[in-house]
Amino acid sequence: MKTFTLLFVLFTYYLLTTLTLHAQNSVSYTYDAAGRRVQRTIVLNPMAEKSALADSVNQKKKQVFEDNIGTQKVVIYPNPTQGRLLVEIQGNENITNSTLYLFDLLGKLLICRNLTNSGLSIDLSNYSNGTYILKIVIDDKTSQWKIMKE
Repeated sequence: MKTFTLLFVLFTYYLLTTLTLHAQNSVSYTYDAAGRRVQRTIVLNPMAEKSALADSVNQKKKQVFEDNIGTQKVVIYPNPTQGRLLVEIQGNENITNSTLYLFDLLGKLLICRNLTNSGLSIDLSNYSNGTYILKIVIDDKTSQWKIMKE
C-alpha cells in the first residue's frame, strides 16, 4: 500500500510539473492592502509569445483591404506598405467621377489623383514612416482607410 501511495504521489508530481512547464500562459494577480484585486496580468509562455509574434508579422505582410463603394469593389494592398500602395477598382467598367486623396494625420492633402477603370499605384517611398488616411470618392460615395507606411 505504501508503494502504491508513493507511486501515486510521484506520478501526480510529475504530471503537475509537466503541465505547468508546457502551459500556454499563466495569470498573476496583484492585490492592494485591503485585499482587493487591482491588477490581472497574463504571462505568456515564451514559445507561445514567439509564435504569436511570428503569426502577427505574417498577417501584417499579407493584409489586403476590400470595400464596396456603390457598384465598385475597391481593393487596397499591401497595408502596411514599404513604398508602393496598389489601389484596384473592380466591377462596373464605366468609372466617370472618381478621385483618390491621401492625407497625413494633420489633415494635409498629400496626393489627389483621378482613378481610372483599373486603379492605380501610389508611390509612398518619399514620405516618412507613419499613418496616413486614404480617401476614395466614387460618384457621391466615400470610403476611407488608414494606411501604414513602414
